[in-house]
Amino acid sequence: MMSETHQDEIFKKSRLEHLTHFSDVVGASHSDRYTMWAEGTYATEGMKQLAEWGDTTKYEEEIKDK
Repeated sequence: MMSETHQDEIFKKSRLEHLTHFSDVVGASHSDRYTMWAEGTYATEGMKQLAEWGDTTKYEEEIKDK
């Protein structure tokens, strides 16, 4: 018989397993004045979504808006 804690660990892993994947490739050209990131600044919402979830949608919008 499994303990409740052990069951929670197993189900937590299986719920997150679908998030393990390679992100889509994002490419863009830019001028020499474009800065993707800088020390001491916060990541954009699009960069956060890309890093945490592999979702490129918001990041692509941010690139197009620059």
